[in-house]
This record gives sequence, structure tokens and C-alpha cells, in this order.
Amino acid sequence: MSTFALMMREAWVEVRAGLRSGIPLLVFLGLAGYLLMSLTNADYVQKMGASDIPRNAPSLIYLMACGCMFFLFFAWAWVFAQPALRDRKAQLEEVLLALPVSLPALLWGRFIGAAVVGGLLASSLIVGFLLSPVLAWLGWVPAASIGAPAWSALGFAWAALLLPVSTGVGALYYWLALRSRGLAAPFALATVLMLLWMFAVVVLKGGHINPLLAASLDPSLFTFAQAQVETWTAAQKSQALLDLTPGFWLNRGLWCVLPLLLLAWSLARVTRQGLMGRRSGAVLAEPPMQLALDVCLPGPVLTSHWSRALWRETCWQ
Repeated sequence: MSTFALMMREAWVEVRAGLRSGIPLLVFLGLAGYLLMSLTNADYVQKMGASDIPRNAPSLIYLMACGCMFFLFFAWAWVFAQPALRDRKAQLEEVLLALPVSLPALLWGRFIGAAVVGGLLASSLIVGFLLSPVLAWLGWVPAASIGAPAWSALGFAWAALLLPVSTGVGALYYWLALRSRGLAAPFALATVLMLLWMFAVVVLKGGHINPLLAASLDPSLFTFAQAQVETWTAAQKSQALLDLTPGFWLNRGLWCVLPLLLLAWSLARVTRQGLMGRRSGAVLAEPPMQLALDVCLPGPVLTSHWSRALWRETCWQ
């Protein structure tokens, strides 16, 4: 099997395993439902600067897509840790690593599969906005408060805001799971990302301290999107796309390109012995086997007599 075929097979297996677990579907429905519930709250929508525009306008799409990453950080931590832990839980790790296949290709395929599942989780916010007309049909919001789907803004939010973060921080989750062989390290990183989000939004953005630093440290780009949306007119909020400033590219490089380079470097150096020897972050150093003192060595090998062995075996049967 070629390296590319192996990667695609492992990616497909990982996608099926990730979706079959049920947790991604639960998170997908939960985030889409949370978004729809938020759109029914007039006070919340007004605080987001959408009092004079439709509730599914581009500006609200950008802010909600970035703001809801607060929850996705922990969902992505679980999704990207599973490829590194699933075989160990099933006690099949030794069998898998003994296969005569390329180990980097196998691990890359599993990461690609997890990235597909992570991208599907991120699309829950896009699906939520596409379902927003249902709120008007049910009479939960005024019919005039829901406009036509902003396809360009939805595509921009998924391709430029959600998918790069999912892939980049997913590479960090996957790398930590391979290194620690547990869930603690990925979820600890998710906590750090949450704290960075809060620090950038509350301290740097709220205190008007270095907007470039705030946009760079915030992996969700919420501060970057909010800084632009606050200066827009109602017409711009209804149709404009975010400007790709140097702060945006610096953020994408920090949270997408660098993690992928780190993962590529790590997978190029990974060994089967290193993966099998790790137990919750520590490498087990097994002492060499020693011969017990009370064991008697067998005597010298004598000449075998096949006729006598055949007769004794016949009698035994």
C-alpha cells in the first residue's frame, strides 16, 4: 500500500470512529442550538451591535463564530486526542505499531481524519445561522429581523476564522496527546487557550493596550473582529467582509502555521519504541532481565533417537 493510500485509509477510519462516538454530534447540535437561542435574545443581540441590522448579518456571524470558540477549544481537545489514545484503550496499540507500514504516514492520516471531524464541529455555527429563518417561521423573533443568508460571510467565517484555528490548535492537541498519552495535557492546553482569550478580550482589548498584541494572542480572533465591527456602519455590518490586516496574518501564523510545523517535525522523528514506551507522560525504563540464582541450567544436548521418540509418542497417543 502506498503512503498516500495509507494516509487516506487512516483518515477515513478516523472520521468514522470520531463520528460514531456520538460526542461530536452532541457538541454540533448543542452549539447550533446555543446559537439559535442567543439570536432569540434581543438584549444579547443589541449588545453585539446588531440592533439595526438582521440577526444573521455578517458582523454578527463574525462575532459569534469567534466568540463560540470558547466552547470549541474543549471539544477540539477531545476530538484530536482520540487518535492517539483510542488504540491504547482497546489494548491494540502494540499490534498496530507492529504493522509493517510507515508510522509517520499512519499518524498523519489519523490527524487528517481528526481535522475533518474538527472542521465539521466548527461548521455547527454556520449551520446555526443557516437555520435562523426557522426562528421567524416559529414566531420567536420578528420576521423582519432575519435576512437572506449571507453566503460570502458564512464562507469567510468558516474558511478564515474557524477552520485554521481548528487545524492549528488541533495539531497542538494531537502533539500533546502523543507526547503524554493522556487527556490531561490537551485539556490543560484548552484551559490555557481560554485564559488567553479572556486576557486578550478583557485586559488588552478592554484596556486599549496594543491592539496588535491582542489580535495575536487571541487564538479565536474575537478582539480582531470586534475592533473592526465596532467602526462599521449599519450598511457595512450587513455586507462587508473583515479586512485581512497584518494582525490577522500574524495570528494565523502563530496559531496555524507554527503548530503544523511543530507537528511535522515531531512526526518525522517519532519512533515505535518511543510511542510504546510512554505511559502518561513518562518513558518506562525497563531493567534488563537477570537470571535467577536458583535456576538450574539444562544439561548438554544428547544425540536424538528418532525411532525411540516415535515409539514413545505412539504409546502416549
